Amino acid sequence: NAILSKACDIIQCTRIYPVIWEKQVTLPNGSLVKISIKEEEEPADVIFRAAQKHGLSLDNRRQIMNEAKRDGVKYTREFALILAQEIALDDGSFSGILNFYDDGREPVD
Repeated sequence: NAILSKACDIIQCTRIYPVIWEKQVTLPNGSLVKISIKEEEEPADVIFRAAQKHGLSLDNRRQIMNEAKRDGVKYTREFALILAQEIALDDGSFSGILNFYDDGREPVD
């Protein structure tokens, strides 16, 4: 990190983590979008954010995630974390965290 810091003193740096994977995806309207995953990012979350922005389906998101996995991108979970909500008991004590994932299931289920 010391070398990067010195380099960034000389030239403009816009990020501190390298891009470890990129994929160009064709959108339903025919245009192209590039999805880039940087070191220290959770691939499923990056793919979900890009897909949501461009209206890609769950099947499209799964296909992109599978390609990243095949290419050796490290990940800790299959599905993007949509919401993590702390749950408190009536007495105010902490009970746990309820997580919702982009796995195609209805949140109510």
